[in-house]
Amino acid sequence: MTVCFKTKRWRINLRDHEFMDFSPNPDEVPSKLVKEIMSESTLKEIKDNWDEKYPNNPV
Repeated sequence: MTVCFKTKRWRINLRDHEFMDFSPNPDEVPSKLVKEIMSESTLKEIKDNWDEKYPNNPV
């Protein structure tokens, strides 16, 4: 999953819930946004959407 803000992009691994890149610094993502993304219900929705779009590469 990718979080976008202007020209910055932060990739988050849907399997281990970790940021995949060091640059831009993941600490620049607002903590409230990270908390919402990492919530159980949001992750479930994102993963379900991923699995639907990519059935041959499920999370």
